[in-house]
Amino acid sequence: MRVLVPAYDKQIFITEVVNSYKALFEVDINYDKFWLTEGDYDIIHLHWPEYLFKWEEPTDLEVLLLCRVLQEWRDKGAKIVITRHNYLPHRPNPERFEPLYKTIYTNVDAVIHLGQFSIKEYHIRYNGFIPEKQVQAYIPHPIFTNYPNTISRKEARKYLKIGQKTLVMLVFGAIRTAAEKTLTLKAFNAIDQKDKVLLAPGWKFTDTKEPVNRLKWVQVKNSKKYRITQEFIEDAHVQYYFISADFLFLPRTDTLNSGVPFLAAVFNTPIMGCSTGNISEVLKANGMPCFTLDSKSELREAIKNVQTLDNRQQNYSNMMQVCNALVVGESHINLFVSLVN
Repeated sequence: MRVLVPAYDKQIFITEVVNSYKALFEVDINYDKFWLTEGDYDIIHLHWPEYLFKWEEPTDLEVLLLCRVLQEWRDKGAKIVITRHNYLPHRPNPERFEPLYKTIYTNVDAVIHLGQFSIKEYHIRYNGFIPEKQVQAYIPHPIFTNYPNTISRKEARKYLKIGQKTLVMLVFGAIRTAAEKTLTLKAFNAIDQKDKVLLAPGWKFTDTKEPVNRLKWVQVKNSKKYRITQEFIEDAHVQYYFISADFLFLPRTDTLNSGVPFLAAVFNTPIMGCSTGNISEVLKANGMPCFTLDSKSELREAIKNVQTLDNRQQNYSNMMQVCNALVVGESHINLFVSLVN
């Protein structure tokens, strides 16, 4: 069986998934061949719709071109599969991408969902537009395997210049919206400990004011407790942040998926987050604290509970069993074979 994956750069998720099934299939990772409908393939495996346009918003004409390309692949006998990563892109005015998303989802043979919540939400969102024979498949998000995990906490904290006894709350990944920023600061303030540090290397600074008053923001920026920056962390340096952390805080308030728990599992770092999308499924399945967005008491309780988890114990035994490369690969193989036969 031949599989085409349109990709033009390094995407960790795509790499992990392709690695899980490439031993049994002939896999071609090629962006141009997709648009040129070049070659013969049994499966076309897509990911983020906007990724086909290199993360840019397509014009109406480009969306029509995509529709034609998808139809040409189907006319050649290929089955088209897409992994559903999000509701819409994480950017201002995401509704601009709705025509693109609807075009994709009405022209594929199967949709891979990373959680059961996604399947239910998908049927509601695209009610009346889903092709009758379209397959909905749940395949878990893979655990990341390409990050080094070779140092001790002492070494990690020395590298980041953090005291060995300091409590560290890590927020990893982009913190984009005012709601996520506000929630992050609330969570950190809810920690009942003086010697603490908020490590947030993905804070997206904006031209508008931050979600606290100007005086408070000056205090935050000048305080050693708040390590808020906007920087790219190299893969080799990710371990310093996760191993330094006592726990991770996931500030997603209205998001379908997050890869952070599957990165936390690599380092066995406890994590907590808001009940939203597939994220709450993942956290609850692994015994990680969740809280309702507008509940201060649940937030405080989750903060308290996550601190009882120790990174020296196995916190992700369930994830290791159901999200390893063997299970993820076998699930993709079974889906692809069923579509072709």
